[in-house]
Amino acid sequence: MNDYYNNYNAVPLNNPEFISPGYNGRGSAIQFIRNRSQCLSIVNHMDFYNKSFTVEAWVYPFTVYIPVQLEMAVYSQINSTITGQYMFTSIRSGKILGAFYAGDVVGSTIFQENQWQHFAFTYNLTTKTQTAYFNGISGNKI
Repeated sequence: MNDYYNNYNAVPLNNPEFISPGYNGRGSAIQFIRNRSQCLSIVNHMDFYNKSFTVEAWVYPFTVYIPVQLEMAVYSQINSTITGQYMFTSIRSGKILGAFYAGDVVGSTIFQENQWQHFAFTYNLTTKTQTAYFNGISGNKI
């Protein structure tokens, strides 16, 4: 799977499937089955460490695990073993979680099963602020 600029192409692992329709009622979406350890792997390193960024996704969870401390990774990148040199987003106990520079922010709204929902995780380099958003509404900040 190729990105728009052909810089961060992804390789599917453990056969995730495309399903239709996608979140807008057209196109396709990628379906990941948790117990199959499916993912997309991007070989090229993205430099998140010296700039502001936003990571976002539309998700359609079939099951939301609450209150169990079960985590479903959405995106992660590990640059080194140094604390703070990682970034990830996940759904933990039904809420969006964003982690960067050893700080975690958690959205305030619980995902609903069997419906499309949007989340975003932002980092502002100037203010060093991290924010988690759920359907456009800001949750926690640090």
